[in-house]
Amino acid sequence: MDYYYTSCEFFTQCATVTLRVYLEITNVEKKLTDEQVQYLHEYYTMNQIPEPIEIDAIAKHWNIDDFDLSNWFFSRYMIDRAVEQRRFEAKRIAA
Repeated sequence: MDYYYTSCEFFTQCATVTLRVYLEITNVEKKLTDEQVQYLHEYYTMNQIPEPIEIDAIAKHWNIDDFDLSNWFFSRYMIDRAVEQRRFEAKRIAA
């Protein structure tokens, strides 16, 4: 029974963190054009963790604040990791 409650707490905590991170992505994307957002999503599929020099180049090319851009990549990565972790936990609980 304790394991069940621990698992529920874990999922609740993940959902809370994921929501905060999602809001960070949304706040950054509100400042961008559709074309910029599409480019970032496409770039992210090729490189989830770009080097600082790559972030600077993208920021200059698209005229985006490099701090916002760094936050966008980091937040997107954190959401993907949280989703993977929840899938792993769900499989473990189901087994």
